Amino acid sequence: MEIKNYQQFINIKDDIFIILAKTKTCNVCNAIEPIILDVLNNYPQVKYYSIFIENVLEYSGQQLVFTVPTLIIYKNKKEYARLSRFILKNELERILSSL
Repeated sequence: MEIKNYQQFINIKDDIFIILAKTKTCNVCNAIEPIILDVLNNYPQVKYYSIFIENVLEYSGQQLVFTVPTLIIYKNKKEYARLSRFILKNELERILSSL
């Protein structure tokens, strides 16, 4: 699901969720998204969201997103882990298995 404004982010009720911060011109973001979704098939309790940071500048400012792609894993509305730029599948799996 795409987050289109900061209030949508604030209103997320899931216990564990991931947000992929990306831009419309980021080719790496487009390449990594299917890999993230594939990994998440093994973790149905983890909800997935994406956000175009150029459309929701408040998110990038409040969550300190300075580069894309940035993947932030939240647990109980607090940041649990963050991966940026070079997002490795095995690193994501390691983090998710520790939840």
